[in-house]
Amino acid sequence: MTDRREVQSNRTAPEVLCFNNRFRKASQVMAFFVSALGLLVFCGWAFKVPALTFIRPGLQSMKVNTALCFVCLGVGLWLAQSDERQHSRRILGLLVVIIAGLTLAEYTFHLDLGIDQLLFRDTRTPSLSAYPGRMAIATAICFLSLGSAVAFLGLKNTLTLQRTLVGACFTFSLVALCGYLYGVKSFYSITSYSTTGLHTAAGLFAACIAYFLARPDEGIVSIAARESSSGYLVRRLVPAIVIVPILLGWLGLVGQRANLYDVPFGTALFALASIGCLTLLTILIGRSANSLESERFYAEERIRESEQRFRLVADTAPVLIWMSGKNKLCTYFNKPWLEFTGRSIVQECGNGWAEGVHPEDLKECLQTYEQSFDRQEKFSMEYRLRRHDGQYRWVLDLGIPRFNPDHSFAGYIGIAVDVTERRMAEEALQQFNLTLEKQTTELQAREELLKIFVKNVPAGVAMLDRDMRYLQVSDRWCSDYLPGRTEILGRSHYEIFPDMPERWKEIHRRALQGETQRADEDRWDGQDGTHWARWEVRPWMNLDGTSGGILIFAENITRRKQMEEALSGMTRKLIEAQEQERARIARELHDDIGQQLAMLAIELGQLRDNPAETQSRAKELLNRVVEISDDIQVLSHELHSSKLEYLGAIRGIRSWCKEFGERQKMEIDFKDDVSRLVPLEIGLCLFRILQEALHNAIKHSGVKRIEVEIAEHGNEVHLEIKDSGRGFDLEAVKRGSGLGLTSMRERARLVGGTLTLESKPMQGTSIHVRVPLKVKAGASAA
Repeated sequence: MTDRREVQSNRTAPEVLCFNNRFRKASQVMAFFVSALGLLVFCGWAFKVPALTFIRPGLQSMKVNTALCFVCLGVGLWLAQSDERQHSRRILGLLVVIIAGLTLAEYTFHLDLGIDQLLFRDTRTPSLSAYPGRMAIATAICFLSLGSAVAFLGLKNTLTLQRTLVGACFTFSLVALCGYLYGVKSFYSITSYSTTGLHTAAGLFAACIAYFLARPDEGIVSIAARESSSGYLVRRLVPAIVIVPILLGWLGLVGQRANLYDVPFGTALFALASIGCLTLLTILIGRSANSLESERFYAEERIRESEQRFRLVADTAPVLIWMSGKNKLCTYFNKPWLEFTGRSIVQECGNGWAEGVHPEDLKECLQTYEQSFDRQEKFSMEYRLRRHDGQYRWVLDLGIPRFNPDHSFAGYIGIAVDVTERRMAEEALQQFNLTLEKQTTELQAREELLKIFVKNVPAGVAMLDRDMRYLQVSDRWCSDYLPGRTEILGRSHYEIFPDMPERWKEIHRRALQGETQRADEDRWDGQDGTHWARWEVRPWMNLDGTSGGILIFAENITRRKQMEEALSGMTRKLIEAQEQERARIARELHDDIGQQLAMLAIELGQLRDNPAETQSRAKELLNRVVEISDDIQVLSHELHSSKLEYLGAIRGIRSWCKEFGERQKMEIDFKDDVSRLVPLEIGLCLFRILQEALHNAIKHSGVKRIEVEIAEHGNEVHLEIKDSGRGFDLEAVKRGSGLGLTSMRERARLVGGTLTLESKPMQGTSIHVRVPLKVKAGASAA
């Protein structure tokens, strides 16, 4: 069952994918470093260049087997981005496990298996290691853990064990690096003959990071990959928590060794510096996260409004409409669908809609849906769907894939049309054909029976003789193709349709020769516009087996095709509306608020360099901060005006009109004559319509004065918006692709009201909204 959280998660999928890609690239960089480190040391042993095997003389060198393990680990982690090279990755991981396991066996059982100096001999001073060429115990344990994790990477049932092993290795490598940094030998040396080298600890540290970042959609790293407050905090705080204390501790130790202060003073200085740095970091991250969440909230608010507009249009469409996400689960059904099935949207969402499909059709229905979904292509299928009264009705379901502006797959949108009558007609036609084959009566009786069938069949059917003259037609044929025609029997089909295309004449000739032909979708352009039909043409036979003429079965699917095209256009408008809202908010944040913040930051920097000017410029900078705060408040009120709730609908609208007029430097003559309390649902409807109308007036009217009046007449509240500006061609606007006028009308309709609009070029524009003060339960205009 798909819930709201899954729907919202789809919105952030591109951002999550962006961070996942960044983490994977960082993992590959670390993996490359690990491989390069191992290869560099290996070359040092191969070409007898000691400087490549240790950081400086006196420190522990990296052994040959250690270098070999690093090369295998690095390559294995490089291949960890996908499971296509899983076999090679596992071989490399197991090779590391074998080398580390044999080394630990040598330590445990006091053996010399000959693997330590198998490739190259370690001739350094024996005092540095009791076992020349052998890696340290702790290093072998870390390689055993990392090799196992790389070998079994991708297995979900061992994920916890893998993370635990790599986490332990990460902790050891970090402790060893701190030991070298602070000069604490016990942190990197278990015994005098088992010491982990500095570059070995660094390589282990990088390998652990590469492992965690290789699969950013798993485990704790998946939190950091999210475009949310939690992800932002993890990405910023975790590196700082690791780096800042280590750096401060090292700086404090350097000061103590230089005799700048004693141990107590250094400890206190370290504590205070840690508190100060982490507090400052937390404040900066908190402010950034708060700003991020605010921007995200505003953007999602506008997106929700765009989606609401789409749903307003979809709920008025005379077809059943559904939508699904990219996980194959349905997320939306329009009002006609829910009325048809008699079920709630909660029951239908996810795979709940399949409960209404006839058991005999369910398997084929789901198979068609899933196969088309995997290929991301359009599909068409027919199945029986249970109506609210328990009766199964045949529906034609058309699904169209949806794509985001970045061309990533977003799911499907589809329409379903009741085609039960057409199916009944097809079944009747098939039954008649069976009966026709068994008919043994005279030719005249057979032809009369055929005429009776054609006349009464509930579909568009015409019976013609070999000269293409009408013998009989069904009532549906007359209503669909011959409106107003009564005397057509005996007349030529080509006389009735003089503009008949040549290709159809060829189809008729082939049918008279005994061929049956059909088309699921066929288009033709007539004098009254473009038409679509689903048709079948077949011969009808005389008793002697010769062709007596043809039967034409045709279903007018013009409206269905128009709805399909409208549905595709509706999806495109929804995406365009979302992108426009995002772009508008981004422009306002960047071009206005962002620029002001940048200037404020520059002036604060100048003030830091000239502290003497602090007192004189403090008031000026405070005013700048107040202006930025006012701009953010204006943007917030545009998205969601809380004044409607605590001031009431009329006073809230009056306050917003005053602020809008001052901001746009225009006069808004607001009048109200409402004595009764206006419900919030109606107030929100009038507020949104007023917002849309005033924004349009600012863009197109060219006037500096607009009249707004809200008045109470009987049991209705009226909103009138007038300007004497340029005006526009109302018919041209109705034919346009915008959602503004449609959205305003739908908002009024949802609270039981009406909206009329009058405008002519250079004669101004007038909008009049009438809403009854008694709102139906459950109505909402938001």
